[in-house]
Amino acid sequence: MRKRIILLLCLILTLPPLFAEAGEVSPLEHTILQQHLTQLELERNLGILREEEKRINKELATLELEAKRQELTIASSRKHAGKVARAYYMGKRDDLLTLLFNAKDFNQILASMSMMERIFAHDMKKLEKFQGALARSKEIASQKEAQLKQIRELRISYENRLTELLAVKMMKEENLEKLPETSTIEALMKDLVDDWRTRGLPVFRDFFSVLAGVMQDLPELVTSDRIQSEGLFTHKLVITEEEFNQFLLLKNPMFQHAYFTFDDNHLEVVGNYDNVNVKIRGMYKKVSPIELQFQITELIYEGFQLPLSTAEEMTKEYDLGFYPSLINENIRVEEVTLDNHKLEIKIKFDFSKS
Repeated sequence: MRKRIILLLCLILTLPPLFAEAGEVSPLEHTILQQHLTQLELERNLGILREEEKRINKELATLELEAKRQELTIASSRKHAGKVARAYYMGKRDDLLTLLFNAKDFNQILASMSMMERIFAHDMKKLEKFQGALARSKEIASQKEAQLKQIRELRISYENRLTELLAVKMMKEENLEKLPETSTIEALMKDLVDDWRTRGLPVFRDFFSVLAGVMQDLPELVTSDRIQSEGLFTHKLVITEEEFNQFLLLKNPMFQHAYFTFDDNHLEVVGNYDNVNVKIRGMYKKVSPIELQFQITELIYEGFQLPLSTAEEMTKEYDLGFYPSLINENIRVEEVTLDNHKLEIKIKFDFSKS
């Protein structure tokens, strides 16, 4: 396995740099390229946020119309339900019992009982319709509140990213003024962004798509030899990075040019996919005892760091989480660590909800 790491690093080091044909770029030019990529990527992320807000606003408008229709339904149902309630409260249904008790023969009793049953069922339907209308109204209100919360969060994200974008753009412009001429760097900036959009971004999406699919099979690594008992109901699952890499390689040959490491509570992968040098870094976050969410914290493309907003976009789009219920519905996660080339998950069996 260590030989594979060395060969992988050699492969990456021997690959030609993205802008080799343009000659060596100076540190200042590299900074400008980095700032330009960050700027354009932030603009792309802002576009995604705008579309997301449009979509939610459209759904919100639909809910508003449904809420108004529901108000009319409630008003009508309340009127009918009120009549039913008053009828029972004021004793207007007692006449039906009198009719039953005054029946002269068995046939009249059956007819009276049948009529009472129909009237009672009709009354209950009116009351149920009113209760259903109220429940639906509460559901619509809850959905509207959730979507309004989403919009507020989106606007905060939008404002933060816009602030970052303007700052990066200003620094880039200041650095461009320091160059004697800008035609070469402007050409490189265009090439970098074009390459990222047409080659780099699809590569990252393909890589994450495959990885997300493979992560669904992670429970296969949960075998008795990888579980250490720490008590009657508490255990520790230990998976080494070598075992993890072998598992990935068996699942998909794509991973033969990538290596995953566990250290400093982070999972990091460095490799080459479709002739693109990539580096991905992230960590597991315990969302609940039954869900470990993987958060991408860093993306490096051909030596250029992508903004955090892109990492957040990928985290949202691709589920790389770990769900212990796939192993056993009674397993609960207490702690997760990624250190010393090992993934360790402290688990506990909880039979209270079985």
